[in-house]
Parts: sequence; C-alpha cells; structure tokens
Amino acid sequence: LAWLNAEVDAVAELLNTPAPALEELRIEPDHYVFGEVPMALPPNLFAGKTPRLRSVSVRYCALPWPFPALTEGLSSFEMWLPDPYNPFEMPSSVQCPSLTHLLDTLGRMPNLQTLYLANCLPDTRADSYASQRVELSKITWLGLEGPAIDCRNLLSHVAIPGTASLSIR
Repeated sequence: LAWLNAEVDAVAELLNTPAPALEELRIEPDHYVFGEVPMALPPNLFAGKTPRLRSVSVRYCALPWPFPALTEGLSSFEMWLPDPYNPFEMPSSVQCPSLTHLLDTLGRMPNLQTLYLANCLPDTRADSYASQRVELSKITWLGLEGPAIDCRNLLSHVAIPGTASLSIR
C-alpha cells in the first residue's frame, strides 16, 4: 500500500472492507520523520475478513490492540515501531500493546512460523503480572528488538520449539 496524505481517507475506507483474496499485507513507508505519528490502522481492519491472509509486515503503523481477528491463518507476522525510549522517535500518542493483548493475539496465530517484533514489546514496568503462557509450536524464527528486560519478560510467556532460531537485539 502506498498513498499520499490527501489519499488517507480513501485508503482508510478500503482498510475497513473485507479482503477475501488478500494473502500478504505489507505497509512500509518510504521514509519516516522522527517524531512523526505513525499511521493508525482502523480497529475493524478489513472487517475481520481475510481468510487467505498469511503474512503481515507493518512498519511505523499503530496497530489496534487487541489486533483484529484476522490472525488465524498467519504464518508470518512482523511489526516495527519507532524506538519508544527515544522521545525524538516515538510520539506519546502511540502505545505498544499490553502483555495480555500481545499474548492473546499470539495465541490466535497457531500457524505462525516467523515472528519479528521491533520496539513494540510490552513495557515490563507497566505490565509484568500476566500469568498467561502461549505455545508457538510452529515457530522456526523469533526476533525481538527492544530493552532486554522486555524481551526476557515476553520470552517467559511464550514456549517455542528447541529447534527455533532466536534473535534478540
């Protein structure tokens, strides 16, 4: 998807309609200006109707949490946000998901094989008491980017196969 600011309303309207043939959603801006508010995706993304969707990759987009129910068939999920600990990059209006919301979303992705989360991990200081544990039995690669304590916290709530590759930055 690519559009100019003048086209945002038209694109937003499309994002609210079912997309039964959509197999891959990739939103990646050509550039990012520090402090710029990432585009917010609508809470009823594709009206929850994307039966063929297998891959989601979003960069500098604020996803609605909990993420809509279009995750069941996903084999790949990647999300990048600006660095939340750098006030010049992350606007205060953009929130990372809570641990509960992220775990609920991951729990609805039984076919997930690759997962990459950059600068969008739940803040341990605000959300460290969840007892939920999610099994990601088909994961072959898991990448996390963020503060070590937040990476460790998320890893303590997910189970991945011993054969999976793990990258933490």
